[in-house]
Amino acid sequence: MTRLFAQHVKRTVTSLNGAWKLMPDFDGVGEAQEWNKSLPEEARTVIVPSVWNNEPDLFHHFGICWYQKDIFTAGGNLLLEFGAVSGYAKVYFDGELLGDHYGGFSAFRFAHTAPEGAHRITVYVDASSNSQTIPLPYVDWYHYGGIIRDVELSTLPAVYIDLCHYDYTLSEDRTYAQLTATVTLCAFEQKSVPLTFTFDGKDAAKAEVTVTPDKPTTVVLGPIAVEHIRLWDIYKGNLYSVGVYTCCDDLYDRIGFRKIEVVGQEIHLNGRPIFIKGVNRHEEHPDWGFAVPPQLGKRDVDVIKGMHCNAIRGSHYPNSRVFLDLLDEEGLIFWSEIPLWGYPADRMADEVVIQRSLTMHKESAEHYYNHPSIVIWGLTNECATNTNEGRAFSILLADYMRAHGGNRLITFASNVIEWDICLDLVDVVSVNKYIGWYGEDVNGWKKFIPWLRTRLTEAGVPDKPIILSEYGAAGLYGYTSFDGNKWTEEYQASLLKGVTELCIAEPGIVGTYPWQYCDIRSENELNRARSFNNKGIVNEHRQPKLAYYALKELYGKLD
Repeated sequence: MTRLFAQHVKRTVTSLNGAWKLMPDFDGVGEAQEWNKSLPEEARTVIVPSVWNNEPDLFHHFGICWYQKDIFTAGGNLLLEFGAVSGYAKVYFDGELLGDHYGGFSAFRFAHTAPEGAHRITVYVDASSNSQTIPLPYVDWYHYGGIIRDVELSTLPAVYIDLCHYDYTLSEDRTYAQLTATVTLCAFEQKSVPLTFTFDGKDAAKAEVTVTPDKPTTVVLGPIAVEHIRLWDIYKGNLYSVGVYTCCDDLYDRIGFRKIEVVGQEIHLNGRPIFIKGVNRHEEHPDWGFAVPPQLGKRDVDVIKGMHCNAIRGSHYPNSRVFLDLLDEEGLIFWSEIPLWGYPADRMADEVVIQRSLTMHKESAEHYYNHPSIVIWGLTNECATNTNEGRAFSILLADYMRAHGGNRLITFASNVIEWDICLDLVDVVSVNKYIGWYGEDVNGWKKFIPWLRTRLTEAGVPDKPIILSEYGAAGLYGYTSFDGNKWTEEYQASLLKGVTELCIAEPGIVGTYPWQYCDIRSENELNRARSFNNKGIVNEHRQPKLAYYALKELYGKLD
């Protein structure tokens, strides 16, 4: 996958990005007609990664499409990896099903043995939505479909490294650490291999491991002592190279040492209180959909950091690994979540939704574990956490991420703060509110902000820190007025400035995430001018509005 460093040196990895054939399946006949073996002659050429909705006649197609690519391989043990496929995917190799995957923003892979020669890879993608999908049919962003991140084919030895998580315990003064590597290995045949753990370019620990093909084998290497640590911190991306290797395979990564915790009504990073100067960001662009190229991600980081932000919320789905690499390097905090947006009580009690949600959180914890920039796991956004069904659902997710998510804070974004019954489940209470845009007069913020502590006291959690996780107003780029009425850049800038000032001044509010970084496409065509959610502080092409400069000035004073 595209990263800012080499994940493999010994392993042979071939990119399958580039030209693929695409065939829309409007009538759902592809399986009956065996498109898994060969697509119809009228299949078109597209470039992967991409979204099909940018094809001239597929803008509003949210159903099924088939992808196909012919390859040549020297054969042997192969690993076919997908960075993400937006929708439900079934993957075929020479017409035979390798497996399937649900979840449009998670990586997945299939191991397979094949002879030398020409082979055909076919991917069935269903981007449709219903009452059991994640996300639901109605969301305030666009339901792009397609192979949206990298595709790679690796040649593997008999025993290969599947995954490695790095854990550490910091000394009280945070100058020393005990570091371990938890390695998962898989095999095509039973075999013993020497396994080595490397830290900062030097071999640090070794073990002899026997792996069988019936199930993955997990081994812990270390602990090793790390002295005179350079801490990962805000604007200080102090990273260390780590890795594990065998005689014939390897897997490298980068980690940072840091500690995030709640102390009273404060969030502490590395032993000191911080104020989160954030912004919500969709990983989306009208020309690229969800297949945002790394260059655009780098541009977004530069623009956001230039506004004196120290944090980004990945609204409302896991972002690409290369974007997280950028945040690791720059020392920017990330809030990662899955697309559980707007679920009512009955959906949160649905067993299919529950299992899909747990799987998506499991994949987030599995693939993103080593990124120091992720300091917050978001469980849900604007769901029915004011109901018993919502509470039972939230307990399941919170328990899982506490047990498996590493040193991170747990939260969810509530738009029912007045009645929420799940506030005790989180480390920090996060609140979405749009006073001044939907209904209430903008002056209502002056009562709402101090009232939040009263509400938490009534809920039995008087000392939890608070984040204002969404607030904002639409501002059409270039629309200005002396009157400062709604939809103007002036109104948007004034609202964001006023609310942010109130939050900065209020004890116990530890962070703000204005909604949102950039204008994005929306499926809500009737209530969204231009068919965009226009609450971005920059427009969809990253051109700044007045709100950008207003927040830049406020956030800059906190540096």
